[in-house]
Amino acid sequence: MNRKFFRCTACGAVFDGDVDICPVCGAGSERFEEVDPGKVAYRNNTGDMYLILGGGVAAVSAAEAIRARDNTGNIAILTDEPAAPYNRPMLTKRLSDKSPPMFVRKPEWYPANRVQLYTGMRIRSLDAPSRHVVLDDGTTFRYDKCVYAMGAECFVPPIPGADGANCATIRRLADVERIERMLATAKTAAVIGGGVLGLESAWALRKRGLGVAVIEVEERLMPRQLDEDASRRLKKAAEESGVRILTGAKTAEITPESVLLADGTAVPADIAILSCGIRANAAVAKDAELGVARAVVVDEFMRTSDESVFACGDCAEFKGVDMGLWPEAAEQGRIAGANASGDDLRYAPERYPVSFIGFGIRIFDGKIQ
Repeated sequence: MNRKFFRCTACGAVFDGDVDICPVCGAGSERFEEVDPGKVAYRNNTGDMYLILGGGVAAVSAAEAIRARDNTGNIAILTDEPAAPYNRPMLTKRLSDKSPPMFVRKPEWYPANRVQLYTGMRIRSLDAPSRHVVLDDGTTFRYDKCVYAMGAECFVPPIPGADGANCATIRRLADVERIERMLATAKTAAVIGGGVLGLESAWALRKRGLGVAVIEVEERLMPRQLDEDASRRLKKAAEESGVRILTGAKTAEITPESVLLADGTAVPADIAILSCGIRANAAVAKDAELGVARAVVVDEFMRTSDESVFACGDCAEFKGVDMGLWPEAAEQGRIAGANASGDDLRYAPERYPVSFIGFGIRIFDGKIQ
């Protein structure tokens, strides 16, 4: 049976399988269009060891691309997560409806495609000249080609109290599970950051019955993605849903009960969600003396400064830009994996539309529907 592939016209994500909602933005199937993934003509069967570091969509896309070209090579994915790679953009949705994680590929996909998946593996170092990776427990993995797909973590600004027990970020399943425990007693929440993730978090917490406020330092919501009219309508929809919106507001301190603003306002916050962007996990690459700026620097082939190491996803930087978008990570993973196996694909950045569903409205490509 041939696999069918679909593209979400709302966010640009491409995925396979019979699903009712986009695993990235949550758009319904009316937004799907079937696409032809194309046949892979290049073949290079080897006995090489392909070591993929990271457990996100970029890592899985790299493994798929390698296996499509090299049927005999050995592929291993090392992730510090306790579970198989899942669709990270759906974490806030899981917070609102307690749904199980949506895996990038079902757990049985890995053995079926002879991909060894190692979970709970924390990477200590990478030695490019000798081509091996060392884990925290001292275990060593040798490789012929390495794909560095270690993603990113939430940026936590230096706000006094940001390390408090009532503070949280949303980047991993463990983060959502921790917030679930906090919800047992919490009645109020403040979300610091009015971007897509921050607004999704606010909507999820509001649906759980909390009094929620969004604190945004800019003068309006999503100023880089929306025009003034759309931003105003978004704020109105949020407030009509019971979410307090504070724009032009600078956070001065976080206490166990509230978020204190620079003007002296105290915003009640049994839970404080910090949604202030991401930072690439590039420390291992930097220690390995690979080229690193804000993220791991790659060329159009997704190669790093070492010819045996490729990088992709939220930890990679191409022409000074690290996008931090799910569809972009998937495409970079495909290019990195293909070229690690010997193919000659070039990465061409695309523009992916911004999507948001919440407060009774939908935003696709900067327009409210």
